[in-house]
Amino acid sequence: MEEQIMISDDINEVLQMLRKIKIDINVPSDASRSDKGLYNLLIEGTKENDFKKVYSFVQSVEMGCGFYSSETTKVKQIYDKAIEANQDEVIEILNGRSEIIDIVYNCYCIQKELKIKLLQSPQLTNGYVIFELIRQLLNNIQLPELNDSTLGYKKIIADGIIKLALIDARIFRYFVKKFEYKEQFYHVMGIALSGMPTIGRQTYVKTITLTKQDNTYYNYVRTLLQGIEESSYDSFITDIKEIIYQRWNEYLSLLLENKEFVSKIIINSYADLILNCFCRMYQDEKLFFLDLDNVIIQFNRDIYGWHGKGTEFSSMYYIYATKLFFFKKIQEVNKISLANRKDIYDKVKSLFDNNYMMHNKYKKVDDIILNYDI
Repeated sequence: MEEQIMISDDINEVLQMLRKIKIDINVPSDASRSDKGLYNLLIEGTKENDFKKVYSFVQSVEMGCGFYSSETTKVKQIYDKAIEANQDEVIEILNGRSEIIDIVYNCYCIQKELKIKLLQSPQLTNGYVIFELIRQLLNNIQLPELNDSTLGYKKIIADGIIKLALIDARIFRYFVKKFEYKEQFYHVMGIALSGMPTIGRQTYVKTITLTKQDNTYYNYVRTLLQGIEESSYDSFITDIKEIIYQRWNEYLSLLLENKEFVSKIIINSYADLILNCFCRMYQDEKLFFLDLDNVIIQFNRDIYGWHGKGTEFSSMYYIYATKLFFFKKIQEVNKISLANRKDIYDKVKSLFDNNYMMHNKYKKVDDIILNYDI
């Protein structure tokens, strides 16, 4: 139980105390080189208003001793009293704060339920404060509590994310990058994307780590997609499909160009999102056949290109196999028949009749040869 500290009953005096709260951080002269380096990041980041540098320091403190001190209990009780008496004035004080480290400390001194309350206020407009409230909530609320519909935390945090995306795209991008590894993020992000305007949705898909081979977060992304409201899903895919189409195609082209090692068909964490966007793009069957024909021509060309090592040939094979794998899935979902495009079907088939391909060594071709009719 926290020690109760005597705090003035004069709310103006309490608010004046809040205005003066400022964290003072120093390192001793005999501190380690790494501690001094982190402290310098804080000083530089504060001077330059570079939140990435400041948060490198913040995260190191959180992994160590944390921000709690003998003063934290007192400040927490000051916030309790001030928010109960005059929430709007507290928000005005928070809106006026500019030093990130002070914002972090002050948010640590606000209990969870009051963080939730402040986040819901339309008067809160400081992007750094909004981000920090969301960051601390997602770091400290466990999934069962987050998903408890009686508490409504998911919707409140999701609305906060929408507000953050509208107020400061730069901080929003940082938020996406930093929380992309965390499961709680995916439980709220789907709801946020449901109500987010086009610009916010597009910022999100430009920021996510789409260009990776691993599927570590595949189930997390499924949770996100399932969290998007049914009435918003079509507009979401419409808003982002061209960006996903461009980013994915550029990624595969870059893998080929750089002769990156690829040992299997790439079904990464965002495979379902990629497939949904490509299915929407290829509702235009003319584009579907144009792109498919180009892939077949390029694949056939690269089969006979120079490959310095067997792994280079294998990698090239799997990159094109990835493209054809997605084309086949799109064909099945969109029910695209090749009955009137026998030329395309024959080209695909002939690729795998070539003994030089040694395709059975790499992958079952049934997964990537398109169906003649569907």
